[in-house]
Amino acid sequence: MRHSTIHNTTQKLHLTPKGKLVLTGLVLMLVVACMLLASARPAVPPAMAAEGIQPDTYQQILIQPGDTLWDISSRIAQESDHTAVMEHIVAYNDLESSELQVGQTLFVPVDN
Repeated sequence: MRHSTIHNTTQKLHLTPKGKLVLTGLVLMLVVACMLLASARPAVPPAMAAEGIQPDTYQQILIQPGDTLWDISSRIAQESDHTAVMEHIVAYNDLESSELQVGQTLFVPVDN
């Protein structure tokens, strides 16, 4: 009769001081990369860059709950044509629809 024995061996991972330093450096670089990606914002939307429009004639706005393109264009247009301003916003932000998402960033024209 054979008896089989199962040995449960648990090995701990031991890092050398140099290994700990390398691992710490990698984690630090990952954290810095994530912070840079999180803070990166596009300087100019693609449609503006393609048409060579100066970014200082636009400002970025962050979409809040309840914001609509019509409301935004009405606030910006003041006394000019709201529809034209709205079409301008749609074109320059390369929007495929008028649906906005909370937290979305839009470039809107600024009166100089």
